[in-house]
Amino acid sequence: MKSNCRMFVLFFVSCISCGGAVGYLKYPVPFGNQLLLVPTASHIFSDEYSLEKDILSLIGEEFERNGYQVIPKAEYSFALHEFPVPKDHLERLEVELGQTSLSYEPKLKHWIRIAKEKGIPELVLVRFLKPETKNEILIRLLWIHITENEMERFDWKWENSNRFPFLNSKQEANQ
Repeated sequence: MKSNCRMFVLFFVSCISCGGAVGYLKYPVPFGNQLLLVPTASHIFSDEYSLEKDILSLIGEEFERNGYQVIPKAEYSFALHEFPVPKDHLERLEVELGQTSLSYEPKLKHWIRIAKEKGIPELVLVRFLKPETKNEILIRLLWIHITENEMERFDWKWENSNRFPFLNSKQEANQ
């Protein structure tokens, strides 16, 4: 009996002491437009790759808090042109000759085409720019409204005090 009481007290005390360590945030379920979020430059060999990945996920979470349904780039293949696998040497030659006649599709056009095919009205491209000084993070965000055929560009320095200035300007425009 005493051990059960001690276990209860220890459990109760551990819950109270750990309550401050648990992060909690409450916001409504996204209800607005779908939004395709695409990082346009891969920084795999960069020292700040994990930081950039964290910033990208924070940007996605902020869109969700503001009512957007965020669809990550990983949902879709990045292959610009898909060709059938050749069965023999003659087919391989035909495919190689056929590739030269195809025009190059820019990344922006590629992602707009994918968003249109999937019925996604908003496309956001995020790029981490080369910093001017060592300890700053420069971000460029292109917000493309596909149905309205418009594009907005936001450039800013990532700081904890002013992390999402593009949302402030979007909220001012909606009022």
